[in-house]
Amino acid sequence: MISVIISCYRQKYINALEQNVDDTIGVEYEIIKIDNPGIMGICEAYNRGSQKAKYDILCFAHEDIEFKTKEWGVEVLKIFNNNNEIGLLGVAGNVYKTLSPSHWSFPTANSNSFFVNVLHPDSSDDDKSSTHFFSNPKNTALQYVAAIDGLWFCVPKKVVKEFRFDESRLKGFHGYDVDYSITVQQKYRVAVTFEILIKHFSTGSFKRAWIDEIIEVHKKWKNKLPLLVEGFAGFNQHEEEKKAIIFFMKKMVDNDYSFPEILKVLRLHNKTYRLPIKVSLYVFRNIVCYKYFSKTTNTQT
Repeated sequence: MISVIISCYRQKYINALEQNVDDTIGVEYEIIKIDNPGIMGICEAYNRGSQKAKYDILCFAHEDIEFKTKEWGVEVLKIFNNNNEIGLLGVAGNVYKTLSPSHWSFPTANSNSFFVNVLHPDSSDDDKSSTHFFSNPKNTALQYVAAIDGLWFCVPKKVVKEFRFDESRLKGFHGYDVDYSITVQQKYRVAVTFEILIKHFSTGSFKRAWIDEIIEVHKKWKNKLPLLVEGFAGFNQHEEEKKAIIFFMKKMVDNDYSFPEILKVLRLHNKTYRLPIKVSLYVFRNIVCYKYFSKTTNTQT
Protein backbone atom coordinates (compact mmCIF):
# COMPACT_ATOMS: atom_id res chain seq x y z
CA MET A 1 0.00 0.00 0.00
CA ILE A 2 1.11 3.66 0.19
CA SER A 3 2.85 5.89 2.74
CA VAL A 4 2.24 9.59 2.06
CA ILE A 5 5.07 11.74 3.48
CA ILE A 6 4.59 15.48 3.91
CA SER A 7 6.91 18.18 5.23
CA CYS A 8 4.38 20.63 6.61
CA TYR A 9 3.93 23.84 8.55
CA ARG A 10 0.66 25.44 7.38
CA GLN A 11 -2.26 23.84 9.18
CA LYS A 12 -4.94 25.03 6.74
CA TYR A 13 -3.27 23.14 3.91
CA ILE A 14 -2.43 19.95 5.78
CA ASN A 15 -5.97 19.59 7.16
CA ALA A 16 -7.43 19.91 3.67
CA LEU A 17 -4.86 17.54 2.18
CA GLU A 18 -5.48 14.83 4.78
CA GLN A 19 -9.18 14.85 3.96
CA ASN A 20 -8.47 14.99 0.22
CA VAL A 21 -6.14 11.97 0.38
CA ASP A 22 -8.74 10.00 2.34
CA ASP A 23 -11.39 10.85 -0.25
CA THR A 24 -9.32 10.05 -3.32
CA ILE A 25 -6.46 7.58 -2.76
CA GLY A 26 -8.55 4.41 -3.03
CA VAL A 27 -6.06 2.07 -1.28
CA GLU A 28 -4.82 1.41 2.24
CA TYR A 29 -2.52 4.23 3.29
CA GLU A 30 -0.84 6.15 6.07
CA ILE A 31 0.07 9.83 6.26
CA ILE A 32 3.39 10.73 7.85
CA LYS A 33 3.57 14.40 8.74
CA ILE A 34 6.95 15.94 9.47
CA ASP A 35 6.27 19.18 11.32
CA ASN A 36 8.74 21.55 9.75
CA PRO A 37 8.30 25.31 10.24
CA GLY A 38 11.83 25.95 8.97
CA ILE A 39 13.41 23.50 11.41
CA MET A 40 15.16 21.43 8.73
CA GLY A 41 15.58 21.20 4.98
CA ILE A 42 13.13 19.15 2.95
CA CYS A 43 15.75 16.44 2.27
CA GLU A 44 16.17 15.82 5.98
CA ALA A 45 12.39 15.88 6.48
CA TYR A 46 11.88 13.34 3.71
CA ASN A 47 14.62 11.09 5.08
CA ARG A 48 12.96 11.16 8.51
CA GLY A 49 9.59 10.39 7.00
CA SER A 50 11.03 7.52 4.95
CA GLN A 51 12.37 5.87 8.09
CA LYS A 52 8.88 5.88 9.62
CA ALA A 53 7.09 4.50 6.55
CA LYS A 54 5.58 1.02 6.82
CA TYR A 55 4.36 0.50 3.24
CA ASP A 56 6.28 -0.44 0.07
CA ILE A 57 5.43 2.67 -1.95
CA LEU A 58 6.34 6.10 -0.59
CA CYS A 59 4.68 9.22 -2.01
CA PHE A 60 6.27 12.56 -1.14
CA ALA A 61 3.90 15.51 -1.37
CA HIS A 62 3.88 19.25 -0.88
CA GLU A 63 1.27 20.22 1.68
CA ASP A 64 -0.44 22.66 -0.73
CA ILE A 65 -1.78 20.21 -3.29
CA GLU A 66 -5.15 18.66 -4.04
CA PHE A 67 -5.72 15.36 -5.85
CA LYS A 68 -8.36 15.61 -8.57
CA THR A 69 -8.17 11.97 -9.67
CA LYS A 70 -10.23 9.39 -7.81
CA GLU A 71 -8.37 6.22 -6.76
CA TRP A 72 -5.03 7.68 -7.75
CA GLY A 73 -3.35 5.25 -5.36
CA VAL A 74 -4.65 2.34 -7.44
CA GLU A 75 -2.98 3.86 -10.50
CA VAL A 76 0.33 4.37 -8.66
CA LEU A 77 0.45 0.74 -7.54
CA LYS A 78 -0.43 -0.45 -11.04
CA ILE A 79 2.37 1.58 -12.61
CA PHE A 80 5.02 0.23 -10.26
CA ASN A 81 3.71 -3.33 -10.47
CA ASN A 82 3.83 -3.24 -14.28
CA ASN A 83 7.12 -1.35 -14.63
CA ASN A 84 9.85 -2.76 -12.40
CA GLU A 85 12.44 -0.45 -13.97
CA ILE A 86 10.74 2.72 -12.68
CA GLY A 87 12.26 4.10 -9.49
CA LEU A 88 10.65 7.55 -9.44
CA LEU A 89 7.23 8.69 -10.66
CA GLY A 90 5.90 12.24 -10.94
CA VAL A 91 3.37 14.35 -12.86
CA ALA A 92 5.74 16.84 -14.52
CA GLY A 93 9.14 16.35 -16.08
CA ASN A 94 11.49 16.96 -19.00
CA VAL A 95 13.29 14.42 -21.18
CA TYR A 96 16.37 16.69 -21.33
CA LYS A 97 18.17 17.97 -18.24
CA THR A 98 20.55 20.71 -19.24
CA LEU A 99 24.03 21.15 -17.88
CA SER A 100 23.06 24.79 -17.56
CA PRO A 101 21.60 25.44 -14.09
CA SER A 102 17.84 25.06 -14.22
CA HIS A 103 14.88 23.43 -12.54
CA TRP A 104 13.43 20.24 -14.07
CA SER A 105 12.63 22.49 -17.01
CA PHE A 106 12.56 26.21 -17.82
CA PRO A 107 9.95 28.50 -19.46
CA THR A 108 11.66 28.75 -22.87
CA ALA A 109 12.44 25.02 -23.21
CA ASN A 110 11.43 23.29 -26.43
CA SER A 111 7.75 22.42 -26.01
CA ASN A 112 8.40 18.88 -27.26
CA SER A 113 10.75 18.20 -24.36
CA PHE A 114 8.48 18.62 -21.35
CA PHE A 115 5.60 16.49 -20.13
CA VAL A 116 3.27 17.95 -17.53
CA ASN A 117 -0.27 17.54 -16.21
CA VAL A 118 -0.83 19.94 -13.31
CA LEU A 119 -3.35 22.59 -12.29
CA HIS A 120 -1.88 25.87 -11.00
CA PRO A 121 -3.64 28.91 -9.53
CA ASP A 122 -3.93 31.89 -11.85
CA SER A 123 -2.24 34.10 -9.25
CA SER A 124 -0.53 33.73 -5.89
CA ASP A 125 -3.45 35.37 -4.04
CA ASP A 126 -6.22 33.47 -5.84
CA ASP A 127 -6.48 29.73 -5.31
CA LYS A 128 -10.04 29.48 -6.65
CA SER A 129 -9.35 29.86 -10.37
CA SER A 130 -6.66 27.77 -12.03
CA THR A 131 -4.97 27.00 -15.33
CA HIS A 132 -4.38 23.46 -16.56
CA PHE A 133 -0.72 23.15 -17.53
CA PHE A 134 -0.74 20.22 -19.92
CA SER A 135 1.92 19.09 -22.35
CA ASN A 136 2.01 15.59 -23.78
CA PRO A 137 3.75 15.78 -27.18
CA LYS A 138 3.68 12.01 -27.65
CA ASN A 139 0.12 11.50 -26.38
CA THR A 140 1.26 8.81 -23.97
CA ALA A 141 -0.03 7.65 -20.59
CA LEU A 142 3.51 7.18 -19.22
CA GLN A 143 6.68 8.99 -20.32
CA TYR A 144 10.28 8.46 -19.27
CA VAL A 145 12.01 11.73 -18.36
CA ALA A 146 15.35 13.00 -17.09
CA ALA A 147 13.99 14.96 -14.10
CA ILE A 148 10.65 15.57 -12.40
CA ASP A 149 8.99 18.34 -10.43
CA GLY A 150 8.93 17.78 -6.67
CA LEU A 151 5.35 18.90 -5.98
CA TRP A 152 4.44 15.17 -5.75
CA PHE A 153 6.37 12.03 -6.56
CA CYS A 154 6.39 8.37 -5.59
CA VAL A 155 9.28 5.99 -4.95
CA PRO A 156 9.41 2.29 -4.02
CA LYS A 157 10.78 1.81 -0.51
CA LYS A 158 13.64 -0.32 -1.84
CA VAL A 159 14.82 2.68 -3.93
CA VAL A 160 14.64 5.08 -0.97
CA LYS A 161 16.75 2.63 1.04
CA GLU A 162 19.37 2.64 -1.72
CA PHE A 163 19.27 6.37 -2.35
CA ARG A 164 18.64 8.78 0.51
CA PHE A 165 17.87 12.44 -0.10
CA ASP A 166 21.07 14.49 0.03
CA GLU A 167 20.52 16.40 3.27
CA SER A 168 24.26 17.00 3.70
CA ARG A 169 24.45 19.18 0.58
CA LEU A 170 20.91 20.53 0.23
CA LYS A 171 19.86 22.28 3.44
CA GLY A 172 16.82 24.17 2.17
CA PHE A 173 13.69 23.51 0.13
CA HIS A 174 14.91 23.64 -3.46
CA GLY A 175 16.78 21.53 -5.96
CA TYR A 176 16.05 18.26 -4.19
CA ASP A 177 13.75 17.02 -6.96
CA VAL A 178 16.33 17.52 -9.72
CA ASP A 179 19.03 16.04 -7.50
CA TYR A 180 16.95 12.99 -6.60
CA SER A 181 15.91 12.48 -10.21
CA ILE A 182 19.52 12.31 -11.35
CA THR A 183 20.44 10.10 -8.38
CA VAL A 184 17.71 7.56 -9.11
CA GLN A 185 18.50 7.76 -12.83
CA GLN A 186 21.84 6.07 -12.15
CA LYS A 187 20.03 2.73 -11.68
CA TYR A 188 16.31 3.10 -12.43
CA ARG A 189 13.99 4.97 -14.81
CA VAL A 190 12.24 8.21 -13.95
CA ALA A 191 8.75 8.70 -15.36
CA VAL A 192 5.75 11.03 -15.61
CA THR A 193 2.19 9.68 -15.52
CA PHE A 194 -0.79 11.32 -17.22
CA GLU A 195 -3.28 9.18 -15.32
CA ILE A 196 -3.17 11.43 -12.22
CA LEU A 197 -4.20 15.09 -12.06
CA ILE A 198 -3.08 17.28 -9.16
CA LYS A 199 -3.75 20.91 -8.32
CA HIS A 200 -0.80 22.77 -6.84
CA PHE A 201 -1.63 25.95 -4.95
CA SER A 202 1.86 27.42 -5.24
CA THR A 203 3.06 29.42 -8.22
CA GLY A 204 6.73 28.75 -7.45
CA SER A 205 9.61 31.07 -6.62
CA PHE A 206 12.98 31.82 -8.20
CA LYS A 207 14.64 33.67 -5.34
CA ARG A 208 18.21 33.50 -4.00
CA ALA A 209 17.59 30.33 -2.00
CA TRP A 210 16.46 28.54 -5.17
CA ILE A 211 19.38 29.86 -7.21
CA ASP A 212 22.01 28.86 -4.64
CA GLU A 213 20.70 25.31 -4.25
CA ILE A 214 20.31 24.79 -7.99
CA ILE A 215 23.97 25.80 -8.37
CA GLU A 216 24.90 23.21 -5.72
CA VAL A 217 22.99 20.50 -7.58
CA HIS A 218 24.77 21.31 -10.82
CA LYS A 219 28.18 21.34 -9.17
CA LYS A 220 27.43 17.88 -7.82
CA TRP A 221 26.31 16.41 -11.15
CA LYS A 222 28.52 18.34 -13.60
CA ASN A 223 30.11 15.07 -14.78
CA LYS A 224 26.72 13.42 -15.42
CA LEU A 225 25.02 16.32 -17.20
CA PRO A 226 23.59 17.07 -19.67
CA LEU A 227 21.18 14.14 -19.59
CA LEU A 228 18.98 13.22 -22.55
CA VAL A 229 16.54 10.35 -22.01
CA GLU A 230 15.26 10.34 -25.58
CA GLY A 231 15.31 12.65 -28.56
CA PHE A 232 12.46 14.99 -29.43
CA ALA A 233 11.32 17.01 -32.43
CA GLY A 234 13.41 20.13 -32.99
CA PHE A 235 16.10 19.16 -30.48
CA ASN A 236 19.18 21.38 -30.68
CA GLN A 237 21.47 20.90 -27.70
CA HIS A 238 23.30 24.21 -28.06
CA GLU A 239 19.98 26.03 -28.30
CA GLU A 240 18.52 24.39 -25.18
CA GLU A 241 21.71 25.07 -23.19
CA LYS A 242 21.78 28.66 -24.37
CA LYS A 243 18.14 29.31 -23.41
CA ALA A 244 18.55 27.65 -20.02
CA ILE A 245 21.70 29.58 -19.04
CA ILE A 246 20.17 32.89 -20.14
CA PHE A 247 17.02 32.26 -18.10
CA PHE A 248 19.07 31.32 -15.04
CA MET A 249 21.40 34.32 -15.31
CA LYS A 250 18.48 36.67 -15.68
CA LYS A 251 17.14 35.30 -12.39
CA MET A 252 20.55 36.01 -10.87
CA VAL A 253 20.32 39.59 -12.15
CA ASP A 254 16.80 39.92 -10.71
CA ASN A 255 18.13 38.80 -7.33
CA ASP A 256 21.05 41.25 -7.31
CA TYR A 257 23.95 38.88 -7.86
CA SER A 258 27.10 40.72 -8.88
CA PHE A 259 28.44 40.48 -12.40
CA PRO A 260 31.50 38.45 -11.23
CA GLU A 261 29.14 35.96 -9.52
CA ILE A 262 27.14 35.60 -12.72
CA LEU A 263 30.27 35.10 -14.85
CA LYS A 264 31.51 32.49 -12.39
CA VAL A 265 28.42 30.40 -13.11
CA LEU A 266 28.98 30.76 -16.85
CA ARG A 267 32.63 29.72 -16.49
CA LEU A 268 31.65 26.70 -14.38
CA HIS A 269 29.13 25.74 -17.05
CA ASN A 270 31.63 26.05 -19.89
CA LYS A 271 34.32 23.99 -18.17
CA THR A 272 32.18 20.94 -18.84
CA TYR A 273 29.90 21.90 -21.70
CA ARG A 274 31.59 24.36 -24.01
CA LEU A 275 29.13 26.46 -25.91
CA PRO A 276 30.48 27.57 -29.29
CA ILE A 277 32.19 30.97 -29.13
CA LYS A 278 29.36 32.56 -31.11
CA VAL A 279 26.77 31.20 -28.69
CA SER A 280 28.83 32.20 -25.62
CA LEU A 281 29.09 35.77 -26.94
CA TYR A 282 25.34 35.80 -27.54
CA VAL A 283 24.71 34.71 -23.94
CA PHE A 284 27.16 37.28 -22.58
CA ARG A 285 25.67 40.13 -24.64
CA ASN A 286 22.14 39.11 -23.66
CA ILE A 287 22.95 39.23 -19.95
CA VAL A 288 24.84 42.52 -20.18
CA CYS A 289 21.88 44.14 -21.93
CA TYR A 290 19.39 42.64 -19.49
CA LYS A 291 21.41 43.78 -16.47
CA TYR A 292 21.78 47.29 -17.88
CA PHE A 293 18.11 47.71 -18.77
CA SER A 294 16.99 46.18 -15.46
CA LYS A 295 19.11 48.70 -13.61
CA THR A 296 17.80 51.56 -15.76
CA THR A 297 14.19 50.52 -15.24
CA ASN A 298 14.63 50.18 -11.47
CA THR A 299 16.26 53.63 -11.29
CA GLN A 300 13.40 55.23 -13.21
CA THR A 301 10.76 53.61 -11.00
